[in-house]
Amino acid sequence: MHGSWRAGDQLGRPAACDHVGFGGPANVDLLSVLVDRVEKGKAPGDLEVSEQKAEAPSFATLRALPLCRRLAWPHYKAGAVTEASSFTCAP
Repeated sequence: MHGSWRAGDQLGRPAACDHVGFGGPANVDLLSVLVDRVEKGKAPGDLEVSEQKAEAPSFATLRALPLCRRLAWPHYKAGAVTEASSFTCAP
């Protein structure tokens, strides 16, 4: 009835987005992911979401976090808390 998560991964990759909207506009490059999936048959990998300054026109990135796949969320490892590389996705 529900299907398997593995089968769902062939179509798309659900992601946990509870940390999106943490102050400013959030940006995720989903167009490139869609183009790669449709034109190249490449399944999406790990993504990153960036919080940006709300002041136009620069929209400077304030901080970035990994956009984790389903059942996982960002866990701090080490380093600057404003960099996605300082986090790892885990349940």
